[in-house]
Amino acid sequence: MYGKIFSSMYKGSMVGSGAVVFAVMGYVISEQRPPDFVVELNSKLLSAILGEPEEAIQKAIEKLCAPDPGSRTDKEEGKRLIKVGAFTYHVVNGEMYHSIRNYEERKAYNRDAQAKYREKKKQEGVVVPEPKETTKRFQKPAKQELIGAGLDEKNAEKFLNHYESNGWRVGGKGPMKDWRAAVRNWQSNNFSNGNSHPETTRNQTDAEILAASQG
Repeated sequence: MYGKIFSSMYKGSMVGSGAVVFAVMGYVISEQRPPDFVVELNSKLLSAILGEPEEAIQKAIEKLCAPDPGSRTDKEEGKRLIKVGAFTYHVVNGEMYHSIRNYEERKAYNRDAQAKYREKKKQEGVVVPEPKETTKRFQKPAKQELIGAGLDEKNAEKFLNHYESNGWRVGGKGPMKDWRAAVRNWQSNNFSNGNSHPETTRNQTDAEILAASQG
């Protein structure tokens, strides 16, 4: 199995925590299991796996169990892990990591299945055209995806409410094509500090924002 590692993990409140903390968190995301979203963490075993001293591993686990007022989510005071057994920990945002991982797995499975089907038909002498490049259909993001892209929980809700109300249009004109670009624009214009219309700030014209959000 694998886990979706968000780039925001390296830009948020964990910055400066040390390489061991990031290594343990990466292990947590890859090894946590539904439906309870728990993970087994044995510092002695992790020491052998990660090649780091057992004491450093234990301190990293304790760091991930501690409250973090700077976390982008307010669940459990920003804690990333909650100890529920001798070596068992509940992953606070495990459901979010799992849902995005499943989405990626479905895409990979569908690609592989289509490739195998085309190869089988070719062996049978049937000419199967390669799939055409198509315009990617816009799909509005889930709240968890916005948090994964760098917004805190409050601004993820603001972002969704704003664009739901205007029909997912940017600059008041064209339809949005890339919500990640719109998130970056939202952040660069400091909408979280009170700007009421992220696509009409003093720094960018409607045309500039329309181009950025459409990739």
